[in-house]
Amino acid sequence: MRDVPEMHVKLMPTENPPSGVGQMATPLVAPAIASAVYSMTRVRLRHTPFLPERVRAGRPA
Repeated sequence: MRDVPEMHVKLMPTENPPSGVGQMATPLVAPAIASAVYSMTRVRLRHTPFLPERVRAGRPA
């Protein structure tokens, strides 16, 4: 978890009724994908979007 960047949460007023907190898992998706890419390539991606160019740039020569 130490590699996850600091996040700021801002509540936005809306006319929509409350519908739950299903989006709370969204911040966990990017670190999970980055870990999978690291497991396959040994390239640590720390910024989204995870582009092929970033993987290639991180590979040792």
